[in-house]
Amino acid sequence: MKNGKKIIAGALAAALTLSMGSALMACGGARDYIFQAEEAVITDGMVTSYGQDGQPTTAPGKVTVEDGNEYAPDDEEGAEVTNVGYFYGDGTKLTWTITSDKDCKATIYVRAASAVDMMGAFMGGQLFPDYELADNKYFKLVVNDADIELTGTIAGMEGVGFEQMQNPAVYRNFSLSDGITIDLKKGENVISLVSTNPSGGANVDYIKINADAKLTFTPADNSDRAASM
Repeated sequence: MKNGKKIIAGALAAALTLSMGSALMACGGARDYIFQAEEAVITDGMVTSYGQDGQPTTAPGKVTVEDGNEYAPDDEEGAEVTNVGYFYGDGTKLTWTITSDKDCKATIYVRAASAVDMMGAFMGGQLFPDYELADNKYFKLVVNDADIELTGTIAGMEGVGFEQMQNPAVYRNFSLSDGITIDLKKGENVISLVSTNPSGGANVDYIKINADAKLTFTPADNSDRAASM
């Protein structure tokens, strides 16, 4: 019996050691950080709009911070969300300055929704088109001055006309991009979403970064841009 007790005690000790080791490994593992679009430094650019005659007009734009509900099918009410809208125009961008406690590889995602492409609709396309992020048609990602190629599709919405546009939730049919590997350096990292279209774009919810570093960030105050939709 004594030998049996020793075997049982040894097995319990081994199990406890394994459990503690797993816990320690988990504590040092990667985690997700969410950086909201409405807390980024927002730079407004010049936007192009088109009248009924199809002629362009260029004027200063203003990105807005919007509270509302996400799109949900069957006329259900989606979750409450805050996002930025009117994210288009030459020179328009969102910038997050994120501090990392070490050099590391990380994975970044962008959550956004298709917005109105009026010019595309005039040419026979959808008002809310699908777009492939790799095309950089509406925005591109820049990390520490290097262009990063996003992949995945931001889903558009078929069958949306001007009547359906009265429901503001159609502007919040959010999709998450594929995860892309980026290099973060110890200290400050400047991450920007830069508009690449003067007349159509996206509504941006957030960027997500998965990293095993400690990331910190100071939100910008964009309360002067608030608009309910």
